[in-house]
Amino acid sequence: MNLKEIINGKVQTRSGDKVRIYSINNEPERYSNEFIHGAVYYGGQWHLMGWGEDGRFMKTDSVHDLVLIRPPSRWINVYEPYLNYNCSYMHSSRETADNNQVRSCKRTRIACIEFKEGDGL
Repeated sequence: MNLKEIINGKVQTRSGDKVRIYSINNEPERYSNEFIHGAVYYGGQWHLMGWGEDGRFMKTDSVHDLVLIRPPSRWINVYEPYLNYNCSYMHSSRETADNNQVRSCKRTRIACIEFKEGDGL
């Protein structure tokens, strides 16, 4: 992970705890090795923490390292247009998409596409 991903994306700790980023230190060597400053929510309260430029809490892997939150996959069934009506329905899993093909579209499914929020098709 790099700093641009941390700034532009949603992050959590490696263990799944919520994270708030408060500031980015432009001169970490002057003050400490902590480049990123924020807080982590665990044990029912927020704890102040700092991370290196790469999102690591320590030099070795830690449960407090920052990781990007990836949106869950979604599946969309695509059908041929029928009487100028476009049938496409989104599902939370491939299995659900396979089991819920829309019969009212009067056409067979032509594709089942996996995507994540923000992906271009």
